[in-house]
Amino acid sequence: MLANPITTSIGCSGANLGIIGALMLSSWLKRAELSARLSRPQLLLLAIFLLYSLLLGLSSTYIDNGAHLGGFITGMFASLLLTKPANRKVSFFSSAPAKALALTAVIPVLIAVDQKRIDNNNDVKCCIEHMDAVALLKEKKYFHGIEKLDAAHAFKPSDTSVLADRARALVEIGRFDKALADIDKVIEQHPKDRLALMNKASIYHKMKDDHRAIAEMDKAIALEAKPLGLIGIFSSFQNIFSTTGKQEESTFYNNRAWFKLANGQIDSALEDCNQAIKINRSSSTAYDTRSLAYYLQGKYQLADQDLVSAIRCNNKDGAFYYHRTLTLMALGKATDAKAALARYRELDYKPEAWEPKVPADIN
Repeated sequence: MLANPITTSIGCSGANLGIIGALMLSSWLKRAELSARLSRPQLLLLAIFLLYSLLLGLSSTYIDNGAHLGGFITGMFASLLLTKPANRKVSFFSSAPAKALALTAVIPVLIAVDQKRIDNNNDVKCCIEHMDAVALLKEKKYFHGIEKLDAAHAFKPSDTSVLADRARALVEIGRFDKALADIDKVIEQHPKDRLALMNKASIYHKMKDDHRAIAEMDKAIALEAKPLGLIGIFSSFQNIFSTTGKQEESTFYNNRAWFKLANGQIDSALEDCNQAIKINRSSSTAYDTRSLAYYLQGKYQLADQDLVSAIRCNNKDGAFYYHRTLTLMALGKATDAKAALARYRELDYKPEAWEPKVPADIN
């Protein structure tokens, strides 16, 4: 709570780290009974585990280092109180029950401190407004959501997650200039935020300025595989084995390919699609984007093969069926094209202005 009052954290890892801290210190100071002490190799292994846990927490938003460090330090403190050096005489005040009672008495004090940390805290107020806004945006109530995001921003102007969400909401109501202003503030604080750069590129694409959209994607992709420091290296090492990391990396190349197609750079877009699929062979959107590139090159059979792969991965994306309608028509398969068209209409995909149009005679 002291480290971050807006984090909701559940689990027993803080308590586990407390036990480890108590065991390590009592063993190191030789206060624990001989049969309960950890050996030096065990202490070394635990120290390595703790370093790994710390690095994992620093590189992930799903691990609460505040709980881990707090638990570990509290465990060491409790160990100092509840154990005694060898050969020291025990009085009432130095007895284990008295020390346990004193340790327990600290809990209400800590709860009171935590409550003070929450009361009238702008971070907490910002978080509440932001959570309400996110719920409204999921319901596509963009104007009400933006009002909540404005309130959250007033409580904490430096919160980049609020600015990023407000930028996305502003795009939905066509306020592109304001969305750009918000995303620029995010990038100003975090120049190497690849997702912010990709969001900025998407805004330029919505504004039909694909030249600038591609330039922003170039910046985002150029930041690939350039970790700084031990935490960055550790995070990159994780991404090698992470499905999520592969999906994200693939998305950068796929999005740039899409913007290049909109800008008429078909050959270059195809290269990006190939790279996206190489990184993540289950990326349905990358197969779809490549199919459109093939379609625009007149390679209809290859386009259809990619669309079959895309639909096999995800059969609920209307874009895939829209593009397959185009491809099947080009292949002269009118019956199959009508079936694909019906499925596309079910899923309500809205093709962008630059995309090829379905021939009128199919209706």
